[in-house]
Amino acid sequence: MRKYPKYVLFHFDGNKHFIRVRTHHSKCFIADGLNEFRKAHNLNESVILRFVAVDKNTTFTVYVDGPTHS
Repeated sequence: MRKYPKYVLFHFDGNKHFIRVRTHHSKCFIADGLNEFRKAHNLNESVILRFVAVDKNTTFTVYVDGPTHS
């Protein structure tokens, strides 16, 4: 299994947010901090977030698909 950092940075709209990463067996999940990220940018649950990074130790650049305001 790959080793992922415990925290990653989400870079969106000029701001950076620390997000906790959790692993379960062979899967990796974005966990603590995601709700705060959505609230800070007024992104509702129906908005799809895409994360792009060069490697696992890099800041993720976040792209939003859908309406950004609820």
